[in-house]
Amino acid sequence: MASLASLFPRRTAVLFGVPGLGVPSDCARLARRTAARCDALAAAVISAHRSGGPAAPRRIVRGLDALSSTVCGLVDPLELARSAHPEEEMVRAADAAHGELCETLHRLNTSAELHAAAAAAARGASALSTGGGSDRGCGESDPGCGADEAPLCEAEARLARAFVSEFEQDGAHLPAPQRSRLEALHAEAATAASRFAAAAAAPPSRGSEGVWLPASALRAAPARLTHRLRVGMSSRGEAQLLVPPQQHALTEALRHCCCAQSRRDLASARAALGAASLAAMGEMLSARARLATAAGHASRRPVGHALHALLSRAPLQLDAVQAMLDLELHRSPSPPSQEEAAALVTSLHAKHTAVPLPSAAAAEAGARLGSFGHLASYGGHYYAYLYARSVAARVWRGAGFAHDALGGAAGRAWCAEVLHHGGSRDPRQLLRSLLRSSPCGETSGAASGAVAAEGSAASSEEVVEQALLRLVRLETEA
Repeated sequence: MASLASLFPRRTAVLFGVPGLGVPSDCARLARRTAARCDALAAAVISAHRSGGPAAPRRIVRGLDALSSTVCGLVDPLELARSAHPEEEMVRAADAAHGELCETLHRLNTSAELHAAAAAAARGASALSTGGGSDRGCGESDPGCGADEAPLCEAEARLARAFVSEFEQDGAHLPAPQRSRLEALHAEAATAASRFAAAAAAPPSRGSEGVWLPASALRAAPARLTHRLRVGMSSRGEAQLLVPPQQHALTEALRHCCCAQSRRDLASARAALGAASLAAMGEMLSARARLATAAGHASRRPVGHALHALLSRAPLQLDAVQAMLDLELHRSPSPPSQEEAAALVTSLHAKHTAVPLPSAAAAEAGARLGSFGHLASYGGHYYAYLYARSVAARVWRGAGFAHDALGGAAGRAWCAEVLHHGGSRDPRQLLRSLLRSSPCGETSGAASGAVAAEGSAASSEEVVEQALLRLVRLETEA
């Protein structure tokens, strides 16, 4: 098996498929070049809007599409490099370049002129759709996507509306004083999230050796865990294993530990790791609350009823609690104390799992919030994991993969019906089409039910609940 370092050659003409990205110094150079290209594309979009005419909507949409593609074409590889590259020099360079490019992206996302251009294109597309505009996607068979003066096709109109939505999510439609305030809050929230992510992943303070356990306490543990642990002897001559003070190691040891006292020691050590970063988590949640208020986003309403009667499998229950916890933390106007966090965890377990959480475990879970790193990167959207699992399970069974995963037919249908269109069509429509056209597909009603409920009107909590209900049904039928 190839080592990680072998997958990242030190010097290569092309890293991650990006021409010119091979050594650390390339990161800053490509970031500057990409930022300049984005500014030129933004100027062209604004010019098209100001000049007007029948060709303006298509020039605006295509310019914004090129702008998005240009910045994402470098931001994503830089994100991968700073997260996974084995060389520290490349990690630092990619992180710095990623930060600079994200600042450029945020500046563009809050541009009032770009928002006005996108809104004008979307308004024109809406007017044309009521007057007989094209309802087909882009492609050679669609004459509406040829000349610049032709009406926007369905895919271009949808893209225009998507751009408007993204601009308004970042406050580009607000008056200048509010936009300035929003930009400052964006920077504050981003900085707070970075601090929390670093604190959650940071090693413990010096002097924390870890947890010594009797070797017998981990006799049921897999070799992949025990082979990594340091071996020692107790004062009574008994073999011991040292679990390092790291979140993943402590968690895995807890899963396999069969000694009650050793489990308490592991849980205490894990709680101590999270408690150290609770203050950083509170700062992040407060900054995000101020940002949401300034952007005019209201909180989302609570789940109407419990799921514990339907969730019979522990992994699903845990996923549900984590998703609900993420939503509750981002709904609150102020961050919870450790005691309040423990009470929240207890309440969620009582509502959404079959087994109530003991008070000692709730206190430990409240402290562990400081190690819930997903709060930084997926704040308020952890439920997307459940949504993705639900849709993937439906596709696996309804599109023919379960029947013949390696035969090729299901994969070709997936490419033709879904991947081929990129982001130019509504994902729900693509999935309905795939499930209806598959030889193993379900009825149109069932296929529609797999994805229709997550419309724009559904709250995040409803998405969690609907995804879980379908996932439970699919796993029960399997």
